[in-house]
Amino acid sequence: MTPEQKLIIGTSLLPVLADFIEDYPMKQLAKAQRNAIVKAIRHYDAFYMDGAPIDVVDQQANIQLWFRQMLEKEFVN
Repeated sequence: MTPEQKLIIGTSLLPVLADFIEDYPMKQLAKAQRNAIVKAIRHYDAFYMDGAPIDVVDQQANIQLWFRQMLEKEFVN
């Protein structure tokens, strides 16, 4: 894998993980730490993806969709 491909994968999976972390109920101190992590991920994603070519944006969306589907399949309630 090229460094660019690794970056696309990282910037694809981190926002999904941030969504999952954001959805989990937490108490005050943990919630503050969670919010800091989520904010950092959102900034990181925006830094790399704002102005990215449309094919890279599409790749990111496809990887996110695949990752969510794989997790839903694996963790059936």
